[in-house]
Amino acid sequence: MANDILKNNSLQSLIKSLNIDKNQEVLLLEKVPQMDLKERIDLFKDLTEIYLLNLEEKESLENLRRFIKN
Repeated sequence: MANDILKNNSLQSLIKSLNIDKNQEVLLLEKVPQMDLKERIDLFKDLTEIYLLNLEEKESLENLRRFIKN
């Protein structure tokens, strides 16, 4: 399972799902196939953190909108 997460397609899908600058996205997508295992693990950790921050931001905005409506 862990190896599946670190495969090109999985990492590239995660990159595409993030709310990041298009230039950064393209750069990361190009770099993934060239990365070794350690680099992929580090990238996965960073991408996971970005994903969670994006999710937190989205939830915060939704809560703010609900608060403003009431």
